[in-house]
Amino acid sequence: MNNNYQIHIPPGMLLRVIEAKQNSIMIYDKLLMMTSDQENIGLIRVILQDEINHLNGFTNLYHNLFGGQLNLSDPAAPYVISFLSGIKSAVVHELNNYYFYNNVSFTDQNQKVRHAFIRALADENRHAISFNYIYTKSLEN
Repeated sequence: MNNNYQIHIPPGMLLRVIEAKQNSIMIYDKLLMMTSDQENIGLIRVILQDEINHLNGFTNLYHNLFGGQLNLSDPAAPYVISFLSGIKSAVVHELNNYYFYNNVSFTDQNQKVRHAFIRALADENRHAISFNYIYTKSLEN
């Protein structure tokens, strides 16, 4: 554990971020299986890879800050009613993540935390835009 930085984000909050990433990965994987549109598949695959990278980054951050084992709950299987409702929920989820990550990146005193959340918030904004594009395109079809 590195104590060179002041820690403001509580371990429980970072665990919730990690669990949310696990959930996002499962949902986006499900959405990927629900579409045959090649453009949608490409966009969702990029987002899915970003989410995996975020999960790994936040997990590494947790280990660097707090050490020890992660006590994660087993993620429940995602329930997605339809592709369109899943995409709409993904837009809202990504925007909520963006606002939360933005808040953490500007308020936390720990540079490692700030950098991790700044990297992720840029992706979350891009994900929201991509999911919104997929949603709009799906409404038109």
